Amino acid sequence: MKKLFFFLMMLLFMSTMNSQTKLLQSENLFVIKSVTQVALSPQGTYAAYILSVPKNITAGAGGGSTELYLYNLCNGENTLLYRGNAGIGNIS
Repeated sequence: MKKLFFFLMMLLFMSTMNSQTKLLQSENLFVIKSVTQVALSPQGTYAAYILSVPKNITAGAGGGSTELYLYNLCNGENTLLYRGNAGIGNIS
């Protein structure tokens, strides 16, 4: 459980590193990615998570994409498993 907490805090820290001196503006709402689900492997060595990525505002109508990642808690390696417009069900 400590590893999962550390992993989530690391994701939050990484997402705010580049925006520490910038204020949130309306155009930023269309580039904010969000983690929608997280699941930890039974052994506690991997965490799978789903990232919701908004569509570029200049790309026209439609929704964004969904990305499924596998994060190795032992070596810090992050692997993209899926990227597309289809929704992903429960990853638990």
